[in-house]
Amino acid sequence: MTASACPPFAPSSPVALSSRPLGRLGPFEVGLDGSLSPSGASGPVRFAFAWRGRRVQAELGPGRQLRFGIRAVRIPFTAEEASRRRSALKAVLALRTSGEVNLAAVLSPAHELRLEWQETLEATTATRLVAAATRFILLVQPYLTLLEEEGAVPPV
Repeated sequence: MTASACPPFAPSSPVALSSRPLGRLGPFEVGLDGSLSPSGASGPVRFAFAWRGRRVQAELGPGRQLRFGIRAVRIPFTAEEASRRRSALKAVLALRTSGEVNLAAVLSPAHELRLEWQETLEATTATRLVAAATRFILLVQPYLTLLEEEGAVPPV
């Protein structure tokens, strides 16, 4: 048996790539270049994921502005346990004065603390969304631990 030589590959014309989306990823259409665009949404695109028994909410708005938020803890009422409440509120004050850029601590009338963070993405790709979500988790992790050690309880 003799091996025959294959002719070198020489395309006769350039291959045109389709302008159609590659597919869908949740509320996004995925372009051939990996870019994400809202799929039929007229406003911000919202998505969520679970972490540490909590729901992390995300919103991608105009100008690639990405916001994350999490119901972090519940601060005990004075009637429940005054000493834990004082310690937890001191931890909230430390969080608010920590100097973390773009991190906000919002206390609701129901005494639930919500942590919110935002950044502007350079480009909207799945990789950049996952990287931003990871940065958010790494940022809030020590605060959740501190707040729980100081008497705050996870939200129900």
